[in-house]
Amino acid sequence: MAATQVSTILERIATTGDAYGSNRLGSREALIDLSRDLIATLEISSEFLQRSFWAEPGLSTHCKIAVEVKLFQHLRDAGKMVLPLSALAEQTGVTLLFL
Repeated sequence: MAATQVSTILERIATTGDAYGSNRLGSREALIDLSRDLIATLEISSEFLQRSFWAEPGLSTHCKIAVEVKLFQHLRDAGKMVLPLSALAEQTGVTLLFL
């Protein structure tokens, strides 16, 4: 990992961040790409493996379960009303501890 490469990416992120603040078309996507570039530059092999094979699949499993129990629909239906976790647990049939 070259410090100059990291510095270059950070400078590009700062510039693109300004563009994003001005609502420039494509700036959000560019920031996402630059963030991935920064992670790929800084991340060591063991961190990549841990993230790829443990953290990200775990996240997708959580999302799959949330879809299956219609968690997102219940949150949408609540609108701006704040739902207590106990109400979400009852509506989804999921134990409060898992929410």
